Parts: sequence; C-alpha cells; structure tokens
Amino acid sequence: MNEVILIDPGPDVAQSIARIGKDLRETKHWLITHGHHDHLDPVLLLSRSWAIGDQPLVIWGPPNAIDALAPWIPPKSCIDLRPCTPGFTATIAIDDSRYRITAHRADHVGSAHHADAIAEEALLWSISHGDQQLLYATDTGPNPRVHPGPYDLVLIDSTFGDKTDHGTGHLDFETMPTLLDEWRSTGILGNDSRVVATHIGHHNPPRAELVSTLQTIGVEVHDDGTELDTSCRSRGRRILVTGGTRSGKSRFAEEVAKPHADVTYVATARRRHDEEWSERIAAHRERRPPSWNTLETLDLESVITRAPTNRVVLVDCIGLWLTHLLDDLNAWGRLHERKSVIAQVHIRVDALRTAIMSSSASIICVTNEVGMSLIPTDAGSRLFTDLLGYTNAQLAQEMDETFLVVAGRPLRLPTKRATEKAL
Repeated sequence: MNEVILIDPGPDVAQSIARIGKDLRETKHWLITHGHHDHLDPVLLLSRSWAIGDQPLVIWGPPNAIDALAPWIPPKSCIDLRPCTPGFTATIAIDDSRYRITAHRADHVGSAHHADAIAEEALLWSISHGDQQLLYATDTGPNPRVHPGPYDLVLIDSTFGDKTDHGTGHLDFETMPTLLDEWRSTGILGNDSRVVATHIGHHNPPRAELVSTLQTIGVEVHDDGTELDTSCRSRGRRILVTGGTRSGKSRFAEEVAKPHADVTYVATARRRHDEEWSERIAAHRERRPPSWNTLETLDLESVITRAPTNRVVLVDCIGLWLTHLLDDLNAWGRLHERKSVIAQVHIRVDALRTAIMSSSASIICVTNEVGMSLIPTDAGSRLFTDLLGYTNAQLAQEMDETFLVVAGRPLRLPTKRATEKAL
C-alpha cells in the first residue's frame, strides 16, 4: 500500500526489502496478524532505530503480539502500540491519503506446535484506500470470519499444498478451493478480484506444478517483491487435453476440474437415437459431480465469454463441436467448395480463440487427436482431419498447458514459450 503500511514484520523482512531496493523509512504503520516468530520479529525495531532513529510508528496487532513488542521499546518512544481484536476498524491518515484498516478473525487454532493462546488471537487484515480493497489472509484455516468485500486483491494462505492431513490452522489444495468458492458466493470475492498465494510452505509442489494447480482455481503465484496492480484483471488457467478415442482424455480433464465446485460442463454432443451412443453419454454423466452445471450447446464462444473469473468451463469436446459445425455448413454436400468451407470454419475457430483469450475464467478444452494415422482416402475425412488439426493448433496457442493422453497417461507438452526458446 504505497510503502506506508507493512503487514507482518517477520525475521526476513529487512533482507527482503533490501534485496528489492527499498527500505522501511517510509512505513508509518505496521499491521501484525499474530505473535508467531515467523510473522513477528521484535529485533526489526532495533535495526529500524539504528537506521532512522526514533521516528513515529504505529503498530496494530493482537494483544499477545503487542505484549511481545513492548520490552523492545524504550520509554518516551515515538512508537505507539495499539492492541486490536477481531472487528476492530480504524481510519489512518498519511499525508493526503486515508486508509481504513479492519481486523478479522483468522481460523488459526488447531496447530499442534502452536500455542492456542496465540492462535486464538490471530487476525486477518483488510485495507481500503479510495476504491481499492486488499485482504491479507494468512495464516488461516478454512473458517475465518471475514467482512464482505468484494476485495480487489486477496493474499491467501498456501502453506500445505498437497499435504491435507496436517490438522493445522492453514490451507491446502483441498480446503483452499472450498474457501474461495464460499467467498465468491458470499461476495467477498468479485468477478475481477485477484487472488495471490502467500505463505507457501515446503509441502507445496515445485513451482511449475504449483502455478498450474493454483491457476485452475484463479490463484496467482508471484516472486517476492512483485508489485501487483489491482487494475489488471486476473484470469484462470487455460488447458487443452487431446488424445485418441478411449485414451482417457475426458476422464483426465474431469479430474483436473473436480476440486472446483463452480464448474460448467459444456457438452457438444447432439442427442440421437442410438443405444450405444446413449450409453457413452450416460457414462460421462455418471462421472460428473452433481454440483456441476451442464450445458448442451455449440455456442462455445458465448459460454466462455460470459463465464466469471471463479468459474471453470470444461468443454467436451472440440472434435464433436467441429463435426456439428460442418454438419450445419452442409460441408459434406459441398466438398467441391472446400476452400469456402474452410474459410467459414476458420472464422468460427478465430472467434472461439478470441473468446478464450478474453475470458477470465479457467478453460479446459478436450479435443481429439486424429492426425497420426494415414491420410484418409476420401475427401470428407481429409477435410475433417485437416480442419481439426488446424483447430487444435490454433487453440493450443492460447493455452497455458497442453496434455496428450496416451493409454490413460497424460503427457505434458512443451508450452509455446518453451518451444520458441528452444528454437
């Protein structure tokens, strides 16, 4: 917040600030979430006094944290300690700017290695400045008590990642999506809210996998020192899943989407009187969680464009979408007009690509890989194979990740950026 407010003066703050070329000289207010030593290091007050002397500073935090700081402050100091409890709010004026700070109750009870007295007083902080609002939500489990937003930027706990049996007041890959879905449904998060992971512990996967996992639920990962602009709209993850018939591509895509309650499943298969086909459709339906919203439509552009940030849109599949598009264009009866048909399909593919580019939702597209065999002998099959290959290649340009599923095993393909770097 314009370098005047510091949240959680922990033991690595001085080094981190120096590394990015800043200092604590301009900070006028410190907000403390709780008294654990990784969030509060009283020695920072000592180094601050050596650097700039006894300059005015107001420190807000739970009583236990304020008590821990008191012995480090000499009598008649310009440092003002303000104990706070959940629900506390205040307006602070700094130069010509006014900031409103609010303390919320964190869900930080339950950690075996934390003292309950400290955990029970843990706070989350929100800061509003003009029409912008930030929520600092670490450390917390899945049941904090946060006042309604919507917040422009949320920094959220991501301590335990893959580890879900920790039994502590922190979040992991199971509890975080649930909490975010709840916050979206209650207005704490809006369609344009940015959510950024923080407090990333050792139980998280390597960075590339962490980024991939969190972006499917609209959560960003950034390096320390990154300046975040809340006017930049966040977007979800874009994933293309391709493979042959019965390769397991649909099942894999569904597993990727399954942790998220807010999923729109877009089925592109048209109904027809065919027993075997009906059985295929039924098998897909039985696998899908009942909470998912299912749409049967070919208007993928509209569905994707209208989807909010918190939504996951799973399209299954692009191959059937193209098939029905060719049916509607009477392409099979117009094979002598091949160039015209191709031009019309390209227009729709471009529109779909544009919709994916502009959407802030997480998009998962399932498609077919039909170009690995011999070139078909009939003109209609060649037209379909060529156009699906083109469509897949165009969509892959906009994807964060592309997977090729073979014998039920997903293979992550190099991204466009990695391929260009190699060339």
